[in-house]
Amino acid sequence: MNESLKRRLTAQFYRGNHAAFALAVFASLGGGTMNLLLSWIIQQLIDTISGEPNALSLSALGVISLGFVLICAALSLLKCAAEPRFVERALRQYRDFAFERLLEKRISSFRDEQTAVYLSALTNDAASIEADYLAQQFSVITMAVTFVGALVMMLCCSPLMTAVAVGLTLLPLAASLLTGKWVQAAERRVSDANQSFTAALADCLGGFSVVKTFRAEREILRLFAESNRALEGEKFHRRRLRALVGIIGSVAGVVAQLGVFLVGAYMALSGRGITAGGVILFVNLMNFVIDPIAELPALLAGYRAALGLIDKLAQALVQHAAAAGGVQLSHLERGVF
Repeated sequence: MNESLKRRLTAQFYRGNHAAFALAVFASLGGGTMNLLLSWIIQQLIDTISGEPNALSLSALGVISLGFVLICAALSLLKCAAEPRFVERALRQYRDFAFERLLEKRISSFRDEQTAVYLSALTNDAASIEADYLAQQFSVITMAVTFVGALVMMLCCSPLMTAVAVGLTLLPLAASLLTGKWVQAAERRVSDANQSFTAALADCLGGFSVVKTFRAEREILRLFAESNRALEGEKFHRRRLRALVGIIGSVAGVVAQLGVFLVGAYMALSGRGITAGGVILFVNLMNFVIDPIAELPALLAGYRAALGLIDKLAQALVQHAAAAGGVQLSHLERGVF
């Protein structure tokens, strides 16, 4: 029952929303392709400046660059139109469906449950789902296109340099795999702290008249401050952890890029089949190889955390769910009096 409801909650993101989703995916695919094309244009410009015999003319590169800018502008406009529309409708339908299931519960269920679970799920958790699930899936698509395309372009340019680049990429890959699980655990702790804070706030506001009557402002303020401190403490640890993961990935990426640059410079100077533009191409394409490796574990951790939040809401909605038709009454066999 819980898994079924979880699938139905997730399906709300795409119900009647396929056109906006398809256009946003197309814009993401096109954006990744344009990033690769820009690296190729830079390579051709460097080779033209260096006087390479097979390089394109400057006038041809000017026309290509103009077309590149126009296509990038069109794809950016498409992304601005489609992606926000998809996210808006997806999140609205998700909340509407969850609240509709909530209204099917029995009145007595709220005596046994904490309403803060639903307050947190439809506010704080929904914001995390929007950021880590709905919006990030398009970033993952762009990264996948640039990652595969970069490897193909590198192989076509120089298989030997590609082998060197892949070997040096193992360093940021190892760093990402070691730190990816930390972010997922931190997201879960922040969600739990958000729920506790929402419950404390609801209790404080709901019992405001009682607090004023018994002059318990000091005690209530202490309880609120403790809950607020716990929430912000977990968020602080999450921000610091994300920063640490980013630093580790960046340092490993810089080491890998410098290594590729040095090896490429050596091969170019010794005449081993690679031009100066080819070296610059490899350095640019390394960004598209390293960035997905460095960021993808954190993105996947956020994605799994978002699925966990959806599952958390599904579990809450399944508890004490009202049976169809309510409680069945037995036949009246004796008189009332």
